[in-house]
Amino acid sequence: MKKWISALLCFTLLLGCFAPTVFAARMPGDVDADGKVTAADARLALRRAVGLEDYASGSDEFLACDVDSDGKVTAGDARMILRAAVALEALPGQEPVKPEPEPEPGPQPGLETAAQKLIRFLTEKGEYDNGSYRYYLRDSDGYFFMLSYNPDRDGYVFSLGGMNTSSQGYDFIVSILIDYDFSSYSCMLNVERNDVVSAVAVYNIDHERFEGATPEAYLTEVSYEGAQSNRASAKSIAANYVALLFTWLMRQIKANGLDIDAARDLHLYRFDPSVSPVSPSDPTPTQTTAAERIASFVMNRGQYYQGAYYYTVTEKGYEYDLIYDPANAYISVGVINSDSNANEYIYLLTMTSDFNNYLCSLSISKYNVQSVKALYGVAHTSFSTANSEYCLTERSYTGNTGVRTTVKQLAAAYTGLALSWLLKTCKANNLGVTVSDLHLYSFMN
Repeated sequence: MKKWISALLCFTLLLGCFAPTVFAARMPGDVDADGKVTAADARLALRRAVGLEDYASGSDEFLACDVDSDGKVTAGDARMILRAAVALEALPGQEPVKPEPEPEPGPQPGLETAAQKLIRFLTEKGEYDNGSYRYYLRDSDGYFFMLSYNPDRDGYVFSLGGMNTSSQGYDFIVSILIDYDFSSYSCMLNVERNDVVSAVAVYNIDHERFEGATPEAYLTEVSYEGAQSNRASAKSIAANYVALLFTWLMRQIKANGLDIDAARDLHLYRFDPSVSPVSPSDPTPTQTTAAERIASFVMNRGQYYQGAYYYTVTEKGYEYDLIYDPANAYISVGVINSDSNANEYIYLLTMTSDFNNYLCSLSISKYNVQSVKALYGVAHTSFSTANSEYCLTERSYTGNTGVRTTVKQLAAAYTGLALSWLLKTCKANNLGVTVSDLHLYSFMN
């Protein structure tokens, strides 16, 4: 049945299908198979969630990403891995045991590199947990900071982490990944409230030109997942956190007498740690649109596949799918069911993000042989259950012409069913979406 929804989505410019449920066999969270759960694993999981990594369902990498074992990789999985990496929660199978650290080779006085100085400081003053040495500090303003070193990882070996909770109850978690020679910096931002993710973003940092006065000018977005209205503010928050973390790092370096210079050693040539950075603020606009609230809900509660997000519910023999396509900013509702004669009905209602245009399609097949496919424009502003058939205008029709009128009547009935389910779902999940928001001025749910 699921393959038909993919074909129908293609027919109305959307793509999608459903991934099977799988169960992880590898240690959860260890995406790169290095035996550790780190911020780098969280970044890989996020890249898979937004389609930047092509880990096939059932592969070792996919199973490691899917830490909640729900058969899909989402931003929620990346968030859990990141929280585990900074020791805020444990994943299944995590039982870190602190081994005896191997003795560090004694560098000659005066020849110790900045990386070796940080490593020495972390192995002496930090705590060993889950494969990394970590130095923690919580300041009087409620910010939690962490500097960590992973001795068994190539590339990004240092991580700067920061976390706090805003006045509106949002948790901000930021991780900066730094390579051994301080030539590459990147950061990941996770924003959530009440365990519901509202934004996840990854940025590259132009650290050589980075300044605390205008920090967001030096961040380049790699990926973003969340409401589009929050995209700019998320970047601003990430940039301010980067400045905050750089300042905290330099203060710890100075307080512990490590003789590490921001410009000479860390390649932060323009960063002045004496300038107080701007405190991050809530990434919430004063008002979001109905489309943004629906999109955020589907991204947080649904699954991502082939460029779209799906939230699926089965009720009384009907399968309902709420779909968000971020590339085209489309929101769709799909309905699938079968009758006693083995006829399968696949319906899809697609709406633009401003809810000014509605389009629906209906496909009927039996034993995987399609008999009818029809496409209709929907006069949604005047749509009601009493005159639903008259609010549909045929755009295309292929198949048995003898049932043409009946197919239009069915499409009209499915339209009413899809809209009723959409409004019921919005109400049940407190999305604050009304018939007026959807421009359904004559529709009574």
